[in-house]
Amino acid sequence: KTNKYHYGYRHPDAKFRTILAYDCVPNQCDNNLGGGCTRIQRFSNKDPNYGWNGFPAGSILNDNARKINNVKFKVANFFPHGGTQVSSPSESVVSNMAQVSFPSSSSSAP
Repeated sequence: KTNKYHYGYRHPDAKFRTILAYDCVPNQCDNNLGGGCTRIQRFSNKDPNYGWNGFPAGSILNDNARKINNVKFKVANFFPHGGTQVSSPSESVVSNMAQVSFPSSSSSAP
């Protein structure tokens, strides 16, 4: 199954783009006015609380934060943690900065 919301976001007036978005090129696939736009250090996120300078930084199709949240357990369990699987990270990924905290392990990483 392919999710249809794991794309970067470009502001429609080319004011900015998120980390995983391509540069704003005039009349490209989304009819963006283009001319180049600043990359902001945020993942796309449809939540209006995580916008940039009063503008939304995502939409229903541009929500990298949601995709990161959906795969966080798979990523957390990629390497074994002292012989036990991680059932859930100690904090959920809620911001577009996608910072994930994992429970501390009794063994140190190689």
